[in-house]
Amino acid sequence: SCEKDNPVTPAVPVTPEKPVGPSNPSTPNNPSNPGNQGGNTEPVTPIVYSFSIDKTSIDATSDGNEETIAISTNGDWKASCSEAWVTVAPSSGTKDDTSAKVTIAENISVEPRSCELVFTSVPLDSTVVVKINQEAKVYHLALDKKSIDTTSEAFTDQIALTTNDEWTASANAEWVKTSAAAGKGDASIDVSIEENTSTDKRSALIIIAGKNSAICDSVIIEQSGARPLSGMENGHEFIDLGLTSGTLWATCNVGASKPEEYGDYFKWAVPTPKADECSWDTYPYCNNGSYRRLSRYNYNMAYGVVDNIIQILPEDDAAQVNWGGRWRMPTDAELQELKDECSYKEVEENGHKGIKLTSKSNGQSIYLPLAGNWSNGDNGYDNYMGFYWSSSLNLERPDNANVLKILHSPYMNYTSRYMALPVRAVFVYSE
Repeated sequence: SCEKDNPVTPAVPVTPEKPVGPSNPSTPNNPSNPGNQGGNTEPVTPIVYSFSIDKTSIDATSDGNEETIAISTNGDWKASCSEAWVTVAPSSGTKDDTSAKVTIAENISVEPRSCELVFTSVPLDSTVVVKINQEAKVYHLALDKKSIDTTSEAFTDQIALTTNDEWTASANAEWVKTSAAAGKGDASIDVSIEENTSTDKRSALIIIAGKNSAICDSVIIEQSGARPLSGMENGHEFIDLGLTSGTLWATCNVGASKPEEYGDYFKWAVPTPKADECSWDTYPYCNNGSYRRLSRYNYNMAYGVVDNIIQILPEDDAAQVNWGGRWRMPTDAELQELKDECSYKEVEENGHKGIKLTSKSNGQSIYLPLAGNWSNGDNGYDNYMGFYWSSSLNLERPDNANVLKILHSPYMNYTSRYMALPVRAVFVYSE
């Protein structure tokens, strides 16, 4: 091979064949060849051939290149390459063809490659070699998410794929489908997840792999089990009322074993059942029996020490402390939802008055007895009115907490924190 930039092959004289004619100079003129009078011939000037090209090497990117090679010659020439990923046009020519376009295809391999393009001068029977080097392909592949978490209901999502490779996408579970099984370059892949009718949680994996590279990435699918219409949580029965939030409600009060039983009474944020007459003097989170000297759960300086805690902490939650598991006291929003998404009816169960709340979506129901409340040693509303704590502090006065009250119909209200009320526990299945 030739490594010089402008190689010039030495000119080689070519002697034309000697014309055939009479050997005797005295031979008469040939009337058919009047230019050859007297049998004499004129000397023929030999052709000196030359051949050169303007480059002997090409460095190409992995995406491919087009290069033009200038050809200087006064004779015929031809070009050839043994590798299919290099083409030259034209592949042969005369002295009038002064250039050739070299096309180098994309290299999809992770390995570099090289070859030789050979130009040949036909009359000189000599060659000039162009060395072609092409770099390896550098691939990338990335996804915009690593996981998809969803409820038991059917769900769709999308994965944004960024890559310069061909790729395949597959899931290892039949309940997960992708909108495309293969493709090339960047893509948005739709993911369809079927409804999980089982109460068991399940998981799957979507794998997206580069075809020409060793790169792959994956997305973990986590789907919750279906909510059962009823069941047991840590030894206590619950029921699904089909509420928007997915909140599951206990079938009886904390401390009770039947729906119509009152159960225990608790001061707000005090997880032990009441053991006194219930007044500010016996409420543990105030000083000197004054609601203006609160020591816990307060956002207003006019009411004592400020800690800005407005939701009962787990260690002060009567449902969590007494029942464990995932049980907790309902927030005021969950009590509001219970009221809004259920119809109600005043009923009596085994001599206890109460209301039956029936879900508007699935027809399931719970019973809340009118257990009254304890204040200053008296329960004056027993079997007449219902009071049920939320875990939410009242945001107008920190000495009060929000409650669900029942007087012929349920409604949201608030009451003093020192009073002792029943608690109806809840939990969310995905918690």
